[in-house]
Amino acid sequence: MASETLRAVAEANLRQALRAVRQYPASADTLNMLSRFDAAEREDFFDALLAGLGYGLVHYEPSTRECETCGRWRCDDCGWTRQYANYGMKQVCGRCGSRVGKFRKSRHRRDVWEQHNPERTWPEARWAP
Repeated sequence: MASETLRAVAEANLRQALRAVRQYPASADTLNMLSRFDAAEREDFFDALLAGLGYGLVHYEPSTRECETCGRWRCDDCGWTRQYANYGMKQVCGRCGSRVGKFRKSRHRRDVWEQHNPERTWPEARWAP
């Protein structure tokens, strides 16, 4: 079961999205359907919706983690971006030659994360009882 906070956020987001497309008759039908749900139906509906968006049924579980080895490097001088940069190496801008920039780590699903970080364990495995 998703938390009450996540369910409330999902419901608010869904209502806002449906209002944005209110010129379509189906959006009004969907809003009417939501108002007719009883508590159990509403809970099941939003649990299914949240599960489809990558949320766990017990608590929030993003399906990706920051990679410890790769990411995107952006030059501070000209804004050029290297998409697949190795975090452990010095980066040189391919456009202006500058070495000054920021590194943003990539996010991967578990299988790719484990390939890129062979000496490490998936973050939650460190804290598991």
